[in-house]
Amino acid sequence: MTREEVAQLLAAAATIDPRAPQPGELVLRIWTGMLADVPMKAAERALWAHYRQTRETIQPADIVNWWRELRRHAPEERERPPFDPELIHRGVDRVMAALAARKGLELEAAESEAGARRLLRSVECPHCKAPVGQPCVQPHTGEPLTKRPAHPAREDAALAASADLHA
Repeated sequence: MTREEVAQLLAAAATIDPRAPQPGELVLRIWTGMLADVPMKAAERALWAHYRQTRETIQPADIVNWWRELRRHAPEERERPPFDPELIHRGVDRVMAALAARKGLELEAAESEAGARRLLRSVECPHCKAPVGQPCVQPHTGEPLTKRPAHPAREDAALAASADLHA
């Protein structure tokens, strides 16, 4: 909250509770610091909830605790955009192009590397059973491969699948 928002909140509290702190210089500075991470709308809702339950004068901790509880019990069903693999691919391509530009690599090499990685990950790995879209892993440890982009069996499967698409 800003200093002005804290002043508005204290004015609202004073209309309900005559014992509420007056928005003097020190009070505003302290309350603003304590409520800096609380949105104004949430602070107003906390004020209303507080005075609906008690006659005690509200304190910054009452507002902060109300805000923490609200966030802690936020609904798990947050809206997520629908999964769009093409959007992810475009994002990967942009990142690869930015890295290529930064490192002075040829853009074509970076694009072909991202395209090759997509092609390899377009099929399940017959060797380690890595699912589509996921990198190959060492079968015994589950660690990602470090010396190759994929197992040879996955490379063969991806090339075969690509050949079938273009035939």
